[in-house]
Amino acid sequence: MLDRIDLHIDVPRVEYEKLAADSVAESSAAVRARVEAARSRQWARFEGSRVASNAEMGIRELKLHCGLDPAGEALLKAAVQRLGLSARAYHRVLKVARTIADLAAAERIGPAHLAEARCSTSNIRRPIRLQSGAASRPMASTECRERTYRAWCGAA
Repeated sequence: MLDRIDLHIDVPRVEYEKLAADSVAESSAAVRARVEAARSRQWARFEGSRVASNAEMGIRELKLHCGLDPAGEALLKAAVQRLGLSARAYHRVLKVARTIADLAAAERIGPAHLAEARCSTSNIRRPIRLQSGAASRPMASTECRERTYRAWCGAA
């Protein structure tokens, strides 16, 4: 049943230093503007078709709208070979990566988009977790992307 849900995101506790820091996080208005811009890109992309969002793409739309750069192609190929991704998992990673690329205003899906998509679809194999003493904790997004690159590409 869980393989029907596209996104699975662990939200780790925020460290005190980050809570107390003087830095300002991205505002809700800025996030909303990015999401609205991404949705506009999707609406333009699928204008005149039966598809309204990246999540609804079929095989034909995936091939047409989920072009990968050479580095992204190599990363996804390594993932399929090393993890034995099912067709459903492969397509889910592409759909989520396309959405992440849209949020970044990127025309093509790159390795960072694929790695972040893998971190958001952690039920593909098993969630990537770090051990901290007896308990495990979810990884931060950057940490997950870096470990995903290494795991998919076979680097130590």
